[in-house]
Amino acid sequence: MPNTDAFNKLQECKHGQMLYNVNDQYIGRSLDLYGEFSEGEIDLFRQLGKPGQVIVEVGANIGAHTVFLAQQVGMTGRVLAFEPQRLVFQTLCANLALNNIANVLAFQQAVGATPGEIVVPLLD
Repeated sequence: MPNTDAFNKLQECKHGQMLYNVNDQYIGRSLDLYGEFSEGEIDLFRQLGKPGQVIVEVGANIGAHTVFLAQQVGMTGRVLAFEPQRLVFQTLCANLALNNIANVLAFQQAVGATPGEIVVPLLD
């Protein structure tokens, strides 16, 4: 029996396979329509990121940039990706696995200027 509540879609995109939430009005919609998200930022990352570097990505979301960054720094580099939202973090990890990316350390954590705790609400 098909799941009529399904909210994820898998698509071949410019930088690899991407799983995304069909209800996401920004990243998901962009991936759905164009197969990419915020290529202007990717162009900047292409100039800054070099093989062997360590990149810290705070607010990695589903990994639309993380996948590219991991490819950019190569296997001698690392990406530390932080995403506090549980379902979004799970999708980030799925996208890393789908693209055979082993040089990313993903953390389901928020990052801030001071130590502490926050409540991350569930999003519709």
